[in-house]
Amino acid sequence: MCSSTLRLRRKDAARAADLAQKGCNLGEVAACVQLGVQRLNGIGVEQSYKEAVPLFKHACKEEVAEGCLYLGVMMQEGKGGPPDPSRAEGYYEKGCDMESGEGCFRLAELHYNGKAPPAAGEPAGTPSFKKAARYYTNGCDLDHAASCSALGKMRRAGQGMGMDEDVADELLEKACSLGDEWACVESNSAPTDGTVLETMRQKCEDKSLMNACFALGAANLKSDDEKKWEQGGALLQESCDKGVTRSCYKLAIVLEKGVPLPKDIKRSQVLFERACKGGIKKACNR
Repeated sequence: MCSSTLRLRRKDAARAADLAQKGCNLGEVAACVQLGVQRLNGIGVEQSYKEAVPLFKHACKEEVAEGCLYLGVMMQEGKGGPPDPSRAEGYYEKGCDMESGEGCFRLAELHYNGKAPPAAGEPAGTPSFKKAARYYTNGCDLDHAASCSALGKMRRAGQGMGMDEDVADELLEKACSLGDEWACVESNSAPTDGTVLETMRQKCEDKSLMNACFALGAANLKSDDEKKWEQGGALLQESCDKGVTRSCYKLAIVLEKGVPLPKDIKRSQVLFERACKGGIKKACNR
């Protein structure tokens, strides 16, 4: 849900709703959004989609993006009436135009998942990767982590645009720096945040996510602790063997350069070939 979703203790919720109502009556648009959220979710007041809608409409008209986003969510999910993808798209687009990264992301998701009204001649449910990429790009430019992450995923898969591993990695690195944990795993760069590394370690150890072994292996190879270098190489080899192509490429580079692991040209060539077959074009010319 949007960033202003309330986390109110029950004993304070009714008082918060009363204050929000007074503030809204005095023309404080943020208070109208707050009251709308409480009406939408039944927090401190009786749940009423019918009463939430005009509050969000007022905020949206006053160019407060959150009001538009909540309206979009209600239209998309059919809260207060049947689902209306066309109106949801319109409200998300307004939010995006107001430079809301979340609005651009939600608009992109509609197109990526085939939930937006189809173009002329297209059957319902047809994804539009080009439009999705456009709006994910808008969201990423506004430093919205999930937008950068989704755009990086599209770049890596070549959806709606040319496949480009380097650009994909730049986008995933940005998403990781903005707090997207999935992007930290998917990026070809080693994560440095301690909390992220601990999460990667747990997921790699229980084999629930082999991409986490790539992230952990890459981090170990950048460590000042020589004991971790061999561990890093072993993790990259293991995840390569399990189908994580970029682990093959990363380990091949390390073995070709001989830093920090001993040089092994023969083994690196085998790994480059595996990376090439796995779709990493720059591995094909090594």
